[in-house]
Amino acid sequence: KIPAIIWKKLANSYLTHTEQEKVLAESVECEETLRETLNEKQKEQFALCGERRNELLMVFEKEAFIRGFKLGARMAVEVLSD
Repeated sequence: KIPAIIWKKLANSYLTHTEQEKVLAESVECEETLRETLNEKQKEQFALCGERRNELLMVFEKEAFIRGFKLGARMAVEVLSD
């Protein structure tokens, strides 16, 4: 589990797109507000859901990278073959 303070630092350090910063800040605030209302068992379940969501996002990112890499390679081959 990554603490909210780390997410905020990431938003300030790495993200440059205003819309991404806004969505990340809203997400962190929403999760913090929800976490405050949960008991310990619910917090554990919520954390598990977050871990699964992060795993899914990593799969999507990996697939997007592979598609982009293949597209770039095809474009390079086309340019070099002319």
